[in-house]
Amino acid sequence: MLFRSLMASGAPAAVLTTAPPTEALSNFLASQGFARHPGLPGMAVEIERLASTKLPAGYSFSRVVGMDRANEWGDAFARGYELPLGVGRAFAAAIGDNDSADAPIQYFGILKDGRLVCTSIVHLRDGVAGIYGVATVPEERKKGLGAHATAEPLRLAHRFGYRVGVLQASEAGHPIYGRLGFVDVSEVFLYVRMPS
Repeated sequence: MLFRSLMASGAPAAVLTTAPPTEALSNFLASQGFARHPGLPGMAVEIERLASTKLPAGYSFSRVVGMDRANEWGDAFARGYELPLGVGRAFAAAIGDNDSADAPIQYFGILKDGRLVCTSIVHLRDGVAGIYGVATVPEERKKGLGAHATAEPLRLAHRFGYRVGVLQASEAGHPIYGRLGFVDVSEVFLYVRMPS
């Protein structure tokens, strides 16, 4: 049912699997317009062993709560991944008013001069903290923002008993995560459909 909804939406879509896809699955996804992309390393870290990070002067890290900031978060996310703004706003649609420190999904951002320049999401479940959506707008890269937006949500989760952080690394992010202490533990297989 979810897959049919995804296909009917006409929006860019991705399918990820943690096991090598069968030939039947690969053929089916190809018939639906999905193209195979290089796999993503699945990485993990013991949160207490994360390398330290800090922000340059003039930047601040904060949790993003409330729909009034959702579009801004989505726009920064889209610019960081070089995606259409509508895709970023779709990712931001789940930002709500739940500001509890142990909410299962939390959005974060790094601000410079009051505007979001870097994003991340943490998903807390079953004792594991998953990091997603780490994106830095092009003009703010190579300043350590992505590393901080990855590590700081994990440090916050650690206060609530989460011991392990996981993520799927892009090619650009992989060395950054390695320096933070993440190690490769698996491969995530990726298929993407970009409607014309």
